[in-house]
Amino acid sequence: MLLGFNLNEAASIGIIGAIDGPTSIYVSSILAPHLLGPSPCALTATCPWCPSSSPPSLRLLTSKRERLIRMPYSQRTISRRTRILFRSW
Repeated sequence: MLLGFNLNEAASIGIIGAIDGPTSIYVSSILAPHLLGPSPCALTATCPWCPSSSPPSLRLLTSKRERLIRMPYSQRTISRRTRILFRSW
């Protein structure tokens, strides 16, 4: 909003980095339909940078102790029904 966008336009632009492509386009079409053209362009322009910008950003925002935390993982069998249901997503 500091750059001169109204609330809906600012939300439409800001949501680009927070959610996936189709949802970003949907939100943009609801909040700021006139930005529907530039929104996918910005999305495709920023996506390739995510893998290269994440590690430095995470190092700046977390301590070494936090990065050393390992989450417990227990392997379990997943039913065939569950695999079929989530494969289509």
